[in-house]
This record gives sequence, C-alpha cells and structure tokens, in this order.
Amino acid sequence: MQEAVSETTHADNKFSDLYLACEANDSEWVKKILRNSNVSFASLNDIESNGSTALHVAVELGHEAIIRMLLDDFGVIRHRPNRDGLTAYELAKNESVQQLFHRPLPDRLLRYAQSVSEQDDFQLYQIDSEDENQTGVSERTDDQYGDTNEEQS
Repeated sequence: MQEAVSETTHADNKFSDLYLACEANDSEWVKKILRNSNVSFASLNDIESNGSTALHVAVELGHEAIIRMLLDDFGVIRHRPNRDGLTAYELAKNESVQQLFHRPLPDRLLRYAQSVSEQDDFQLYQIDSEDENQTGVSERTDDQYGDTNEEQS
C-alpha cells in the first residue's frame, strides 16, 4: 500500500534539503540552496518534522560557518523556538557559537552611547522591586520650588 503524499511535499523538500545540508556541515550545498530564488524566507525558517529548524541543527552540531551564513547572509529567524520551546541560541553548547548570535552595534549607536556617558548630569537609577513607587526621576516638592497653589496675602 502506498502512503499518501502531502500537498506540501514540494515546499518541504526544499527545506529538507537545507536541513540536511546544515546537518552535514556542507556549506557549498547550503549556499546553493539559499541562492536558489525559489526558496522563500518562510521555508528557511520552517520547523521540520523533528521539531527543529535548519538553524537549530547547525547550532546543536556546532557548525559555525553554516550558522554564520544562516544568520548574517540570509537572516533566518534567530529567536524561533523548536518543539521543546528552545531557541537555537539556547541550544548552543559553547561560547563561540553563542557569540555568533550577538549583533554588533552600529557605529552611530556606539557614538551616541559614548556621548551620553560623558555627560556629567546624566544619571541612571535602579528601580528595586521593593519600591514600586520609585520612578528614576527625582521628585520635587512644592516647598523646594515654591507652592504655586498658595494664596497670596
């Protein structure tokens, strides 16, 4: 008896090739698949029947060149959970793989952060969970600046 073939076999087949290429650590095969104009962004991020994406398997096996390609060159979704609710980052077994998920800050943002930190009057306040009323902004009392509601005599 033949098994029924799913209507999504064609689309899944492309993704399955990507998954297998990532699993095999075959960067040339991955490039060939990803440069194929018929591969949709959605299919790059599909979850396979085992509950993982191509990124998940590459991370689990520590295939750094493949991970870099998927994240940086093709922009796969980095925060998609697998069947167990874990992202690819959470599956990373070593720091070098985790570092691949960190995005560099643009130069403009770094310059802004540096200029803000150099300002003398800029202060950050930590809000403790015990003090829900603390806002991080100093509160002024009417006595400090004159009560505007005082009746004039």
